[in-house]
Amino acid sequence: MIAAGTELFPLTMSALPQELCDIIISLSEPSALVSCSLVCRSWVPSSRIRAFANLRPLVISPSSLPQVLLLVDGPVSTISPYVKSLVLKDWVQGSAASSSFHALLPRLAGRMVAIESLAFHSTDWEGMADGALNFLVFYFKDTLKTLELQDCVCSTFSSLVDLTSSFPALENLSLHRLLRLSPQRPEVKASPPPPLPRLRSVHAHGYIKHELFRWLIGLNIEVVTIGPLLPGESRPFGKFLRALKNNLQHVTLSGESTPNFHRDINLKNNHHLISIHFTNLMLNYRGNEGPASMTWFISILLGMQSSSLRRLQFSVCAHSRGSGTLEVIDWAALRTCLDKPQFVCLTSVTFSFSMSRHKEVDRGWWAGYKEMAESFVRARLPQYLDTSILSFDFERMVTNASDSSSDDE
Repeated sequence: MIAAGTELFPLTMSALPQELCDIIISLSEPSALVSCSLVCRSWVPSSRIRAFANLRPLVISPSSLPQVLLLVDGPVSTISPYVKSLVLKDWVQGSAASSSFHALLPRLAGRMVAIESLAFHSTDWEGMADGALNFLVFYFKDTLKTLELQDCVCSTFSSLVDLTSSFPALENLSLHRLLRLSPQRPEVKASPPPPLPRLRSVHAHGYIKHELFRWLIGLNIEVVTIGPLLPGESRPFGKFLRALKNNLQHVTLSGESTPNFHRDINLKNNHHLISIHFTNLMLNYRGNEGPASMTWFISILLGMQSSSLRRLQFSVCAHSRGSGTLEVIDWAALRTCLDKPQFVCLTSVTFSFSMSRHKEVDRGWWAGYKEMAESFVRARLPQYLDTSILSFDFERMVTNASDSSSDDE
């Protein structure tokens, strides 16, 4: 019996184990999570973790700094412990704004206890003043899983190794268009620190690839995304792929910029490879390379021996109004290749089309091209006519300069 005047709801709440409350909250609709956080103090952490699970990356730039300070450092701010992704953008060495921001970083980083992803975009991370970079390492070294550098200056490869090795829990490393501060500056020969034991995914697009392959060759990398290979990079990259063997599951290769680079790349040792993505294909003939330069991906597929492949994707950049861009491909060779036993387990073959950035936007032309391209490809891969294996993805049109940043590289 419950005595008169006893509050039944608080009694029931206190009788429930917190673990059971967390499970109940995890099954709640997103619209109910705000209400859950108002029930009692013990429900606040679980409710907010769920409510902010898809929180967009917090971008801190000179223009957004005042708003960010109000959001994460204001007197009534409570969102800091739930921020998982941080982007530092457009901070350059020597400016007064950068010096002030670097002085604020220790306080801001100390509040963000759940950071899993850190990105530097057009930021001089090597020149960060007041030991700001050291504070980021101190606060995020045990939680950081993803590190990204985009359009940044890198004086030496050793400095990049030192940065990445500071985060022992790192799982994903992404390097976009890194620039050398001094191309002629000699690299100091020193024994690098031990590679990252948990690193599983590598995205490399820029000059740093050659050194990166040599450094990571002994790791258990599962996902590799590589931009155009520069002269001298195809051989170490081929050696890198061969060393991965059964660890490699997903690989993305960009269109070649070095003739015959595919001769150094062989996937016959990668027996657990699940998906391959060939990007920036079929642009046009380059110089005297001829049609053979457009069929490099077919040569790579022919070298495979494992039947573990499930997904195959080709990203095509449209340059002409008709089928001229597509006709440079040896479709007979591709059709014969995909009929081989090692591709019997394919469940998805996708052609992704995008318009060249150099073409004027014409929605009528693009609509006609989509119909032509799909019909063209289906007719040349008849083995998939009556199946759902073959699919097409036409990326959205670029309508103005501000939208172009969302395009693929």
